[in-house]
Amino acid sequence: MSSNIALILVLVAALSLSAEATESQKNIAFLGLDPIKFTGTLDAAGDASCATGLLSLPTATESWQVCCPKYCGSCTDYQTCAKVDGQDSRNACCASSVHDLQCGRTGAAANVCLNACSKHGPPCIMDTVVVIPEVSHSASDDCNEAVTNWRAQATSAMDAAKDQVKKNEMFAKKAGSFQDTATEYSDLVTAVEKSTTTASAKYEKDNERLKVTMRDGTIAPEFRDRQRKYVESIRTLVDNVDAASKVCAEASELFDTERNRDLKMSGQLMTAEAKQDELGPKMDDVRNAVKKLDLYLSTNPDFPEHDQQLKRVNDQNVAE
Repeated sequence: MSSNIALILVLVAALSLSAEATESQKNIAFLGLDPIKFTGTLDAAGDASCATGLLSLPTATESWQVCCPKYCGSCTDYQTCAKVDGQDSRNACCASSVHDLQCGRTGAAANVCLNACSKHGPPCIMDTVVVIPEVSHSASDDCNEAVTNWRAQATSAMDAAKDQVKKNEMFAKKAGSFQDTATEYSDLVTAVEKSTTTASAKYEKDNERLKVTMRDGTIAPEFRDRQRKYVESIRTLVDNVDAASKVCAEASELFDTERNRDLKMSGQLMTAEAKQDELGPKMDDVRNAVKKLDLYLSTNPDFPEHDQQLKRVNDQNVAE
């Protein structure tokens, strides 16, 4: 009888441990922790200094810090923090998401919320009060080593700050270049519309005159051909501008799409610069097409009227 009771107690304990393990695995998955790389438990001993993880840095507007697992590579909101090694790692590697899971914050469920690092390991929330470990020796024992370490850390921090300043300056310069290109394209569209509107109106008017010439049997064939070539030249030049403008508009749309995306990526320029380089030559093609159209109309401003047509118009005006 007693052996049966003992067996029952063992089975109950095993089922309880299995349920706890299953729940723990669910929580590990929710936090984006790789079960293979995650060597601790959510109830592991505290790591108040984030010695086993990666520490986020406070910003100018936020003073909080969190601790991410080392496999994240960095504890920031970098571009791929939500998909480290192809897994869902947002709640372990994205600093702001880890911070949002702090126990006590609205929306952080009790079974998955993250406590202070003094209570368990990463991912966790760094305590606002720094815990200074007790030591058995005085600061003078390793004073020189501490000074050396401090200087090395200070140099590293200054180098990182300088690098960030350079990146910010480069990003601002590129962003300004992108805006210049967008403005340049907008001005080009205005110039194209003005030129083609004038030329198209002239084409419609002169094409009607050409139809009259073609019906007039008294006009020599070579003069008809001269008028036809004049009208067809205007139409061809306008069509060339339209064709170049269409290709340029497609390139501009791709550039705008990439530009808007890159500007939202916290300065991580990716493909906008390449699209900008592709847009430039296409804008030159449009300029050249417009230049040829304007040049032709400026050097050939008038429809080549035949003397007989001019006399007929003058006689009609006198009669009226």
